[in-house]
This record gives sequence, C-alpha cells and structure tokens, in this order.
Amino acid sequence: MPFDITNYYEPLVVSAVQHYATQHLANPPLATDDLLEDAACIALNQLPTRYIRHYIDASFFMSANERARMEAEVEHAVHQAFERLLAARSK
Repeated sequence: MPFDITNYYEPLVVSAVQHYATQHLANPPLATDDLLEDAACIALNQLPTRYIRHYIDASFFMSANERARMEAEVEHAVHQAFERLLAARSK
C-alpha cells in the first residue's frame, strides 16, 4: 500500500528557488536546471521536515504567524543556498 505523504516545505522551496532565479540570475543566464535543483536540495536540508498528507488540511490548521514564519525560513534558506553555490562557482 503506497503512502501519499510529502514534505510541506518542498513546493515552497521550489517556488522560492524559481522566484530567486527569475529575480537574480537572469543576466547573465546562470539558472541551469542543475543549479536550481542543487539550490533546492541545499535549502531543504537547512529546513525542518513537516510531513503532510493534504496541503489544504495543513493550511487549515496552521496560523497566519506560523505560515509567515515558514515562508521567511524558506526565503532565508534559498538565499543562503544560492550564495553558497554561486560562491563555489566563482572560485
């Protein structure tokens, strides 16, 4: 019997990585698929796991403050991930 569970942070991180790439990596075009996937992995490894079955249920039981805190954590983790990757690339 397969389980249908996921980490709540995954889509938040993917969205933040794509937004960061659009805002900061457009000129010159540095946003390769490998870079974006590496950034997502590094960011996810900095964040706690929060496994859920359904996003709508998780959102319903989460306060606005908790949601805002999680989004801020994601933004910080993604920013750090890109800083780390871009610094390594420039060496």
